[in-house]
Amino acid sequence: HKKRRPRGSVKYTNRKRMNEYKTIDQRPEQANERTEIGHWEIDMLQGKGRVPALLVMVDRKSRYVKLAKVRSLKAGEVTEAAIS
Repeated sequence: HKKRRPRGSVKYTNRKRMNEYKTIDQRPEQANERTEIGHWEIDMLQGKGRVPALLVMVDRKSRYVKLAKVRSLKAGEVTEAAIS
């Protein structure tokens, strides 16, 4: 028999990677005060089936909104949608 992996091990590795990202508390003061254009907030909206998803990007100063449809949740496709 193959040795089984514990049920929570996959979720644990994903949580461990999330610690590498910057949090809102580490945001520059200019972004908090909204004194200059170019500081973006990015969120992902997912429905029940999770794919496709909607990428929402908002500039903090101007409140300019960009929307992009993402067909896959892979990092490369999300990055490409954010850049274009």
